[in-house]
Amino acid sequence: MNQEIAGQFLLYCVLPLWLAAGTADALCHRWSDLPNNAGVRESLMHVAQLAEGAGLVLCALFLTINAFAICTMAALIDAHEFTVYFDLRYAGGQRVITPVEQMVHSVLEMAPIMGFAIVCLSHPDALASVTHSNASFAMAPHEPPLPPLRVATVLLLCLLFGVAPYAMELASCIRASRMKSKARR
Repeated sequence: MNQEIAGQFLLYCVLPLWLAAGTADALCHRWSDLPNNAGVRESLMHVAQLAEGAGLVLCALFLTINAFAICTMAALIDAHEFTVYFDLRYAGGQRVITPVEQMVHSVLEMAPIMGFAIVCLSHPDALASVTHSNASFAMAPHEPPLPPLRVATVLLLCLLFGVAPYAMELASCIRASRMKSKARR
């Protein structure tokens, strides 16, 4: 697979789909009144999932794709899947998770896996090297670095459509939790 085409597909298809699904998920949480039911605990699990996803994006942007990057990305995806499981297990007992939100979750789970698969397919030597004793497990910067405008655009989009909605959700949950505490006194 051509690395340039793979990079374009990640940048113009997978990442926008992932960010759109993340924004849609935050809207679903808002509509379900998450701050007043599942609250801070669920919101913190969303922040953990966001951090795991951010790790994947940062690896792809800044690291040479070698055995280290592939193993790091695989570990982040595994952590993300475990966090998703515990999030849904908790949230399912606290609030209604609508069919629309479940469909959004499908995209949120598959987008990072699709992105990782594309990275692996476009770097077959790095993927194959993971099992070899001479594999490069060095955390090496991307050479040559990606264009600064591309990196800045990706980071800005992730900030606007990834970090901001979940930061607002967490702030709402903390505010609701404080109001409940005051009401109990």
